Amino acid sequence: MRLEVPPSPFYRGRAFYGDPEVPIAVVHIEGGPAFPPHGHDFYELVLVRSGEGLYESGGAERRIRAGDALFLPVRARHSYARSPSLAYVNLLFDPALLLEEPLAPGLELLDLAPERGAARLRLPPLALREALALANRVDQELLRRDSGYGLMAKALLAQLWTLLCREREWEGSAGESAEARARRVAERITREPSAERSSADMAEEAGTSERNFRRAFKRATGEAPLAFARRVRIEEAKALLSGSDKTVTQIASLVGFGDPAYFARAFKRATGLAPSAFRRRA
Repeated sequence: MRLEVPPSPFYRGRAFYGDPEVPIAVVHIEGGPAFPPHGHDFYELVLVRSGEGLYESGGAERRIRAGDALFLPVRARHSYARSPSLAYVNLLFDPALLLEEPLAPGLELLDLAPERGAARLRLPPLALREALALANRVDQELLRRDSGYGLMAKALLAQLWTLLCREREWEGSAGESAEARARRVAERITREPSAERSSADMAEEAGTSERNFRRAFKRATGEAPLAFARRVRIEEAKALLSGSDKTVTQIASLVGFGDPAYFARAFKRATGLAPSAFRRRA
């Protein structure tokens, strides 16, 4: 469904549902129009198809871009800034559709307090394509109204919901643990010390924004992400200097320092000794 949605402080599902027996609607938003603060009496899934923009939810302004999914519970107030490049798909549906399914994943999201605003999920490209394809299939069922279309639309919505909840934990959901995701990233850094990772890469892996990731990582490990990664590399280098006959240049490369001179400086800052001096002492 492509339509002009006039600004309103509160939207009701009956204005969007084509059939009250099938309380689902799909709305395509192009060109990122501004929406003042508003709420609604339905659940809303937002799939950002392309571009980027700003939205406000739960008292905080956040940037969204292609690949982001948002879940907004009933009465959660939010707004969008005017963002000409932003295109997204909104799936609106009655809360009862998921509450009827006790085995549905992600049910903790349904208890998300409205004042906490939106839960956010970062989708990899393949998952985004699958999610958009399912949303389009729901839309086609609602438009064509072939025999059994209501059942098919509900089944496709359930499939989409399950796909999203299988991907990763939702940032901001009642049951999520940002620290747990940060710890998983820290464990991977420890297992793969030579892998190149920027702060943005780590945040992407954790499925959250850089700002939130840095805070969660510091709470989980006591260190900033890049400082933690550097310390892990130095510890691995110390083990190799003590227990192998590899050259300093080889060890620098093995622990992810492409420049041996930079490795030597970083090692001395961390240990007080040059790598060769550390090896002699060890």
